[in-house]
Amino acid sequence: MADVILYRSQEDYTNGVQAYQTMTNDMGVAKFVNIPAESYYIVANLNNKSNILGKSNQPIDGKFTGWYISGVFQTQAEIESRMPDQLNASVGDFRWQDLNSDGVINAEDKGFLPKESATVADGSLASVEILIGLEKNTVPTMTEGELKTAINNIAVNIALWHKQFVVLDASLSNQVVTDTIPALAVSFQGIGNYSFRPNTQIIGNLWNNGYQAITGLNHLEDIASASISNSETLLAQIKALRAYAYLQLLTYFGNIPLMQTADQQINPSNRNRNEVLQYLTDELGQAATKLPARTTNTNDLTAAAVKGLQARLALLSADYTITRDLTSAIVNGGQYSLSPTTTMYSANSSEIIWDYSSNMPAAIKAFFYGRPTLPYLRLTEVYLMQIEADINLGNIQEATQLFNILLNRRGLPQLTSVSRNDLQARWFAEMNKEGISFPAIVRWNIAGNLLGQKGYQAPKNERLPIPQAFIDNYSDMIQNPGY
Repeated sequence: MADVILYRSQEDYTNGVQAYQTMTNDMGVAKFVNIPAESYYIVANLNNKSNILGKSNQPIDGKFTGWYISGVFQTQAEIESRMPDQLNASVGDFRWQDLNSDGVINAEDKGFLPKESATVADGSLASVEILIGLEKNTVPTMTEGELKTAINNIAVNIALWHKQFVVLDASLSNQVVTDTIPALAVSFQGIGNYSFRPNTQIIGNLWNNGYQAITGLNHLEDIASASISNSETLLAQIKALRAYAYLQLLTYFGNIPLMQTADQQINPSNRNRNEVLQYLTDELGQAATKLPARTTNTNDLTAAAVKGLQARLALLSADYTITRDLTSAIVNGGQYSLSPTTTMYSANSSEIIWDYSSNMPAAIKAFFYGRPTLPYLRLTEVYLMQIEADINLGNIQEATQLFNILLNRRGLPQLTSVSRNDLQARWFAEMNKEGISFPAIVRWNIAGNLLGQKGYQAPKNERLPIPQAFIDNYSDMIQNPGY
């Protein structure tokens, strides 16, 4: 079944602001009912296939560009007619639309995405047929350069997904009222007051987009294994990106399914949390040994970034010894250092371990105080995770020493002994709106006191609900308690 997503404008597609989403039935038909009468742009995705092809890495005038499908090459004669001339085309490939009518398909023929649209007149969409596939339907292998590009394209989508999670986290944590940000208010309606349900749109979007990225990375892993020699580093990047997606889903949704085998994809089940934890432990462990310790580009996943993700996973499981070992290796590794508060979010900050902010939508940038980066991981969080681990292990002196380093950076008085309350207050001060506060609040068992007046109820709201469409479609999926 394919995901079908409606956007109110091409700008909304660029910014990841979805209007409606559903899945096709066994006949490949998706139906939307009782939606407002207006025009919508349409995106359809099935595994790694889509109607969004050749997408640009950066928006142009606020919109992504890509190929417009005008049909499929049925015969070699069609290709040889060169009407228009499309280089390297094969029978079965899509024919691209010659937008500038010069008889040659090239980058000048890319148009604003999505192309397909439909208008609602009576509460439901008229019938629209959409072709989906690959940019090169007939080639099951890739060159190393093509694979790198494909991985980067998914990394771009995951970066946008991460930033949506950041806004969700800030709303759940009462760090922001999205109603004060018009560009975000509609998408995140119901999150801050805990009125969301299994059919809330943003919940479904985050779930579906996460698994869409995972499915795409699974496909690229198969290609890398089959067709690329010396592919260890690329495979490690795929593993680390996929593990990040799974870890985000696990952190916020609780019990999630793996989608790695044919059986898991046909009949997904979220009944074995330990299987997911072990899978992430193995994947991150393998990736960490194959990635470079550090690169000059913070977009790149490195061994240090993977260690940070491993520490988050260990903290999620309350394994404080592993958390401390991993974070200590980063802190004492000498590759990163705390930046002054005036430059900690600059593109060349010495404490940013992993970031992908070059495609940050304007609304998200405004949400994050107009800063140039909204990192996945920076050294301050690593310090805080080690301090938390040390406190729980009874290493108060070591925790206090690290804590005082953070205080000293801000010119604050030193402590003689750090407490859990000190840690929690410093975490909120240092990591405000960076997307990792709500899991910490739940982990510290303070959510009821902190968020009860906003509508939070335990244990129900400790996890997001599994999207109802996914529960309905798969019999071995169970809903989180209370929903």
